[in-house]
Amino acid sequence: MLTLRKQIPTPPTSGPASPIIEDVHPIAGGLDISWKSDVTSKQEKYVVIYVRNDTGKPTSIETREPRVTLEELHPGAGYEIKVYALSHGLLSEPHISFTAVFPNPIRNLTVDRVVGNAVTLAWRPPVNSLFTGYVVRYGQSG
Repeated sequence: MLTLRKQIPTPPTSGPASPIIEDVHPIAGGLDISWKSDVTSKQEKYVVIYVRNDTGKPTSIETREPRVTLEELHPGAGYEIKVYALSHGLLSEPHISFTAVFPNPIRNLTVDRVVGNAVTLAWRPPVNSLFTGYVVRYGQSG
């Protein structure tokens, strides 16, 4: 008697579900980043790749925690951040965010003159920092 067996196709291999970046907070000289993962997806660890916007230089780190602090980033630079889950040698699709690091502060802020309700300020630009402009905020005192 001849028995025929139907071959069941194997499902395609797919990577883990993408983590979702929840928070990106600028800190002095860096960024605090946290994300969450799909509870039904197994992750062995995470890969974080960040790219400085003005140089295009990528940096990669691996972690087992759903958070990372990036330190010694260039003041004022913007960074594209990609977070991947890694499981059994397979990477998920990335979740992507873009955030700037705090610029260095201005220097030598002075009040040049006050005429009526007009005030003229002067300062020197930040050293070793990227920036695109200034924001002056004022309010009443007392």
